[in-house]
Amino acid sequence: MKSILTGAVTLLCLLVNAQTTIEFRISTVSSNIGDMDGFLAGDSDPVWTFEMLDGGTNFGSSNHSITENCPGTKTINNAFASRSYNCAFPANFTFRWRAYEEDVFSSEANTGLQTISIPSGGLTATGFTTIATYTANAGGSNCSGGGTVTWGITLQYRVSGSFLTNTAPTSINASSLLVQTGTNVTLTQVGGTTSAGGAVFNWYTGGCNGTLIGTGTSISPTVPGPTTYYVKSVGTCSTTCASITINASALGVSLSDYYYTCSDQNILFYWQTESESNNSHFLIERMISPGKWEAIAQIEGHGNSSITRKYNYELPNSKESNDTYYRLAQVDKDGTRTEYDPFYTSCDDNSKTISLYPNPNNGSWSIYPFEKDLQIRAIRNAVGKLVPFEIQDGKVQLINPEVGTYFVELISNGKTAIQKVVVE
Repeated sequence: MKSILTGAVTLLCLLVNAQTTIEFRISTVSSNIGDMDGFLAGDSDPVWTFEMLDGGTNFGSSNHSITENCPGTKTINNAFASRSYNCAFPANFTFRWRAYEEDVFSSEANTGLQTISIPSGGLTATGFTTIATYTANAGGSNCSGGGTVTWGITLQYRVSGSFLTNTAPTSINASSLLVQTGTNVTLTQVGGTTSAGGAVFNWYTGGCNGTLIGTGTSISPTVPGPTTYYVKSVGTCSTTCASITINASALGVSLSDYYYTCSDQNILFYWQTESESNNSHFLIERMISPGKWEAIAQIEGHGNSSITRKYNYELPNSKESNDTYYRLAQVDKDGTRTEYDPFYTSCDDNSKTISLYPNPNNGSWSIYPFEKDLQIRAIRNAVGKLVPFEIQDGKVQLINPEVGTYFVELISNGKTAIQKVVVE
C-alpha cells in the first residue's frame, strides 16, 4: 500500500510540476586537418568547442579534442546543453562553435567563432534528431597537401515532457449587453482551463493586461459607461484574452440606428432602440439659432422593453424644414434627458431618397440610387476625424474599418446631406 501511495504522489508531483526539457548534443565532428604540429611527424591536435545560449544566457558548453592527423568524421554523441521551460521555448536558440589545431605555442587553422540562430518552431522530436551539419574553412595544412582545412560539426536535439499550458477562454456570457449606468452586469467566462500551473481566471478593463477588476469564473462589476471587459487564464503560463463590450446608458435606452431620408414631400426621421428602461418619450428638435433648439415633435416611448423597437417621424419637406440642423432627445419618466448627435439636413423639394444599406454593416455598404452627380465629400468617425474609403459603382468600402459610428457627407444636385452608418 505504501509503495502505491508513494507512486501516486510522485505522479501527481510530476503532473503539477510538468515542464518541457530540450537537450542538445553534438553527434559527430569532422576535419581533414593534416600534420600541423611542426615537430617531425607528430600528430595534430584538432579541437572543437561548442555552446548553446537562450538570449544572452549560456546554458551548456563543452569541447572535444583528439590527437590525430586526418581524423575524418568521428562520432562523439556529446550531450552538452539542457534546459527546462514551463510555458514555451524562446523563439530562437543561439548555437556557437569553433574549431582549431591546438599547438603548444599558438592556435592554428582556427575557424573563428561561428554563430548560428536555431528557430525553435519545429523542435518537437522526442528522440535525438539532427538539426544540421555546419562546416567552416580555415587556413592550414590538410591531408591532400592543400592550404585549407575544412571543419564540421553536427548538432542534434530532443524534447521531453510537456508545457504547463492552459487554454484561453473562447468567449464571455453576459446577463445583458445593455445596462443602466451604475448598475451591475454578470459576466461569465466560456471555455478555457486553469488546470496547469495553479492558474485562475483574471478579469480586466482597459485591455487584456489592463486594470485587474476580479478573479474567478464569474464576476458582477458595476458598469460606469460603455466598457469592454477581458478575461484570461493567469498562472505559471498565462493565455490570451476573450472580451465583451457592455453598453450603458444613463436612461437605459440604446439607439442602434438613427438617420433620415428625403422624399419629394417629406423628410423622414428613423431610429431604433435595442432596449428601453423607464423611457417616457422622444423629442425631435430643430436648431433655431446656434446653441438653441426647439421641439417640433414628441413621440411616445415604450417605457420598459427588452426587444427591438422602431420609430419614425415625418416632417413636410419645405424651405423651413431643410437646410438646417436636427437632433433627437430621449426623456426619462423622471424628466432626465439624453441628447443624441445632431445632423444637418439638406434636401430640396425635388430631391430623391438616398439609402445606405445594409446599415449596420461590416464597413462596406451600397448607396441607392447612385446617380452620376452624387458625390461623397467625406466620411468621418464619431469624433469628427476623416477616415479613408474607396467607392466603385455605388459601393463604399472603408479602408480600415473599425467598429463604431460614421457620418457620410453626400452631395447631390448641389445639396449636402449627412447620413449615419454603423459598423459592427
